[in-house]
Amino acid sequence: MALSGQAKSEYQREYMRRKRNGAQAKPSVVTCSFCDEPGSADRLLVGDDSTIICEACVSLAVASIPEARGQAPRIDPDQC
Repeated sequence: MALSGQAKSEYQREYMRRKRNGAQAKPSVVTCSFCDEPGSADRLLVGDDSTIICEACVSLAVASIPEARGQAPRIDPDQC
């Protein structure tokens, strides 16, 4: 399976970072820290060196916050 889109960019960034730091190992595929799914053109990953989260997990987290507070979830169509 060939990488494309965001996953390819993340892979290339990680490869260059490791190359600059002298690492000889091939970089691993970047995955979501919560669902362990790899990034792709359909699954954007955001984060830093320690934690990465995908759009699907962000959506689940946003939906669960009002639920945890006992409120009805509100969806802002401008943020979708």
